Amino acid sequence: VRSANTVVTWYLPGDKQTDLQTVLDVVNKITVPKIGAKVDIQLIDSGSYQDKMMMMIASGKEFDLCFTSDWSNKFIPNVNKGAYVALDELMKKYTPAFKAAMPDYLWNASTVNGEIYAVPNLQVLFFQTSLIIFKKYADKYNLDVSNIKKTEDIEPLLEQIKKNEQGIYPYKSSYGTRMFTSPVYEEIQPYTGAVIKKDGSSYKLVSLYKTDEYKHGINVIRKWNEKGYIRQDAASVINDDQDLLGGRYAVFPGVYKPGGLAEFLVKFKQEGLMIPIEEAYLKANAGMPTMTAISRTSKNQEKAMKLLELVNTDKQLYNLLSFGVEGKHYNKIDDQHIDLITNSGYAPNAAWKFGNQFNAYFLKGQDTSVWDETDAMNNSAKKSPLGGFVLDIEPIKNELSQCQTVTKEYNVMNNGSEDPNLIYDKFIAKLDEAGQQKIIDEAQRQVDEWLKSKKK
Repeated sequence: VRSANTVVTWYLPGDKQTDLQTVLDVVNKITVPKIGAKVDIQLIDSGSYQDKMMMMIASGKEFDLCFTSDWSNKFIPNVNKGAYVALDELMKKYTPAFKAAMPDYLWNASTVNGEIYAVPNLQVLFFQTSLIIFKKYADKYNLDVSNIKKTEDIEPLLEQIKKNEQGIYPYKSSYGTRMFTSPVYEEIQPYTGAVIKKDGSSYKLVSLYKTDEYKHGINVIRKWNEKGYIRQDAASVINDDQDLLGGRYAVFPGVYKPGGLAEFLVKFKQEGLMIPIEEAYLKANAGMPTMTAISRTSKNQEKAMKLLELVNTDKQLYNLLSFGVEGKHYNKIDDQHIDLITNSGYAPNAAWKFGNQFNAYFLKGQDTSVWDETDAMNNSAKKSPLGGFVLDIEPIKNELSQCQTVTKEYNVMNNGSEDPNLIYDKFIAKLDEAGQQKIIDEAQRQVDEWLKSKKK
């Protein structure tokens, strides 16, 4: 056995796992002989992951791998800062077969200026906003799912829950107006506010906040807040994970995926329903929400690259990281299905963070066709008119930062705790002042350039 003094350190968002060391001991029995390195996984609470990683990157702290995405530990700003290593040469030299093992469109997500800076996880890549409902309420109040085509169609059920279910919040407003804008518009990169119509009818970018759908959304959410469908302290609650897990919300927004109901059952210990309110869609940044990058400060770039290939191609290693040790953290039901052991000390519930999810065991009750179905939906989903376009935010980073400050200040419109009629105009004026139009003009310029280069 090759001795391994080398330790590859990998940072991920997630709750601390009391039995993580047991899992790492078994992981290292695989990685030491195969790549000559041990693995050290560091889990940072999801709420503070973004800030902690920013601090580590700014201070030049040495580490090897980190979870990166367009929503936490943000990928493009980090690439622009030089925080990550370009992987093309490393792959050519150390993992020559790896690139071909993943579909080409997946690498688009992590390619900036022609170079690959992260490994995207192969999983559910299409996006389909949905309403998620605890099935017991749908059954109790005879909900006809076929009648629900858009978010506001759920209102009669919310009314029943408000009237009859003590201590239950009818609706969780975590997606705010996205439930109303997402069926029509794609934001070309999160937090820019610059959107394009999903139907490809025009390449003209507009401000998300000035669309009719956004205005409609803030008014519906306000009305729901006034009727008591949304918790009254929504504006001040920072973390409501325990309320969600405890089943205190009857309906909440989420994303549809094949096999999602089996995962729901594991997470909430009761049955759920998922009702898509838009068609499956492959965003321009499909793949970017879940990726792993190698840090510029890594002293073990070769081993880190080999570990990334191994996690994505070795089923045993991938399932060990995702679910723990057989008999201790889960039991096998059959060759493909597992049953998680409650309170086992290792249940990160995050197979999607580690690597290629098509290698995962199926959870109890999950249909074995789930990955075939996912693959089919990834391939058949409506593709973004901007597929492969990556916005360079460098010229507008100050405006983006200023506009984010403004949207945070007016987030009360996303949970309806203030009347949009009184503050919407101020919000728009402040956005204009902060440079929203400059963001849209610059993004439009880049989109036009990209379109021209495609025609050549």
